[in-house]
Amino acid sequence: MNTDWTLRAACAGHDQPDNWFLEGSREGRAAAAICRRQCPVALPCLNAALEEEDGVPAPHRFGIRGGYLPEERHRIQTGRRALAA
Repeated sequence: MNTDWTLRAACAGHDQPDNWFLEGSREGRAAAAICRRQCPVALPCLNAALEEEDGVPAPHRFGIRGGYLPEERHRIQTGRRALAA
């Protein structure tokens, strides 16, 4: 999964990487805010997450990716499918 953009992500090398998997917590909300406001690669991360969701093993479907929670990504993906239909 490592591509060049993943190395520039705000979460790469973060001292608390588990925060991106604590969606309902204060730490998780802070991690999502870092993604949305400070990450230079939030859009490629979100796009990769949306493209991968269907066929990816469970650990990669969880957590904050591109600044969005799994259920938020699911809604985005559902909207994309509806537009494509």
